Amino acid sequence: MPLRLRIAAIIFLIGTGITVLTTWQAVRTSLEASEPQLTRNESMLLEMLQEISINAALTGEFIELSPFMDRLREDPDILRGMLANQDDRIVISTDPEMVGKPLPKRIDTDSTYWRVRDIQAANERLGLLAIEFSTSGIERLEQDAWLRGAIVVGGGVLLSLILAIFGAYAAVGRLVALNRITRDIANGNTLVSPVIPGNDEIGDLSIS
Repeated sequence: MPLRLRIAAIIFLIGTGITVLTTWQAVRTSLEASEPQLTRNESMLLEMLQEISINAALTGEFIELSPFMDRLREDPDILRGMLANQDDRIVISTDPEMVGKPLPKRIDTDSTYWRVRDIQAANERLGLLAIEFSTSGIERLEQDAWLRGAIVVGGGVLLSLILAIFGAYAAVGRLVALNRITRDIANGNTLVSPVIPGNDEIGDLSIS
């Protein structure tokens, strides 16, 4: 393999390797920061609904929760939201057909997970707020992070290829010229100028 290609390959592999490693670390860091943020958002939502649910349970005006249940119903990452009374009977839900029925079993699966809050006032249990989330939110975060990482890697590979080509040419170009001159002189072509401009070792070698 010509020296120029070998140098280009080395530059390309080093550049690509650095790009992949740094991007992978950046993606992992992004995911580690995003997942706790998602959990905090869920906790804030539950705390807000918990306060409203306490007031509704004390007054018996559960209709006040209807606008909030409508918002939960529109959230693609929420499968079900419900409020149960002291007897664990659902009094309001994102699914109207569940009203009056017992609370369902809250078992996490590979695709869903539950978040619950007790509804209580003055140490008296008034009911339970339960929301079933889809893991699609977490999966979407992961997909977006890896997609951004793939784009960065693609750009890094292209940049590495460009740097490899021009870097190899800059590093070996004058050496190739010196080799060509030497070959011409060895073949009897005495009209060729043996001097290569420059103050580096190749320039000195061409003069000598």
